[in-house]
Amino acid sequence: MEDDKDTDIQRFIDCLKGDASAREFALPELLHIVAYERLRNFAATMLNEHWPRLKQLPEGRTTGVVNALLERLEKALETVDLNDPEHLFKLAYNHLHYILLDRLRDLEKLAREGLLNPSGKRSGELHSPPALWLRLHEEIDKLPERQHEVVILIFWWGMTKDQVAEYWDCHVNNVGFHWVRARRALAKALGDEFLSLGT
Repeated sequence: MEDDKDTDIQRFIDCLKGDASAREFALPELLHIVAYERLRNFAATMLNEHWPRLKQLPEGRTTGVVNALLERLEKALETVDLNDPEHLFKLAYNHLHYILLDRLRDLEKLAREGLLNPSGKRSGELHSPPALWLRLHEEIDKLPERQHEVVILIFWWGMTKDQVAEYWDCHVNNVGFHWVRARRALAKALGDEFLSLGT
């Protein structure tokens, strides 16, 4: 079933390489219909499993995040030529990553200014976690390319080491090597706070 969806997505990606009129039709169809469900599920998974605090913001809920993602993708694809479905979803991850970081900064600002007080909690209690998650993402972005990618695939996408090995077409020990080095680098940068993130 997933292969059938990828085939449909590839068909529209191929249309984007046509003339301007074909592209004008294919781009909204690709993002808002053909790939919409997978993009929405991806955003919902990210929010529910890794960024639940962002739902305290109206624009941090799934619909708001997906709308922001579609808007950014439409703009990005004016200048980016897609190759295949994998290329589309990697691009979507990159833009979703920055959207969520922007929302996290908004949440941190509200907490710091004492303007956020959900569920009867004191506003000050919410300052540290958003700031910590923000630091985590900043440190992830500093990792070497292979370490950065393995963190994204395992921590965010939920892939196993075996799945990453298949994806990279390498031995699973190679994946484990980069995963361990990435975790050590993050632990060194964040100290004991790293353990509190459940990574």
